[in-house]
Amino acid sequence: MLYRVVNALILLFLAVLLMSALFTKLATVQLNAQINSEVQQWIRTYQQKTHQAPTQEAIEAYRKSLEHQYGLDKPYWQRAWNYAIDTFTFKWGQSIPPLYGTHDVKDQIKTALANTILLFTTAQILIILIGLSSVSRAPAIQEACSTERYPSWQ
Repeated sequence: MLYRVVNALILLFLAVLLMSALFTKLATVQLNAQINSEVQQWIRTYQQKTHQAPTQEAIEAYRKSLEHQYGLDKPYWQRAWNYAIDTFTFKWGQSIPPLYGTHDVKDQIKTALANTILLFTTAQILIILIGLSSVSRAPAIQEACSTERYPSWQ
């Protein structure tokens, strides 16, 4: 029994690590696009305030600070490992598009879980009611499934 539990935990950990590695690739693409957008916005704001374009060094320094802020300056394997650890410790962070009026993933899951429980409970009640309504037809069902009509294979 203990062997199966340990085996299941190892497989779960490997699956989460694999998914984290795949997610890291996608997150890198999305974060680079977000950094480019933020840099363009910063350049526009800088030009409006100073009436001159920022130097290339200032742009690169700002870009490097954003890469550090989002963790893109770390190696790929370290970011994948950090995503896996965050998954196991329930640190899911913020989503880019807001769902259910919030960016916090935990709040989104809480809202969706409440709706899921409501849907599941309603479905179970319907299944029970359908099952109880078929009890009145139980003798006909028992007669149809009776083994008296079929020869015994002994």
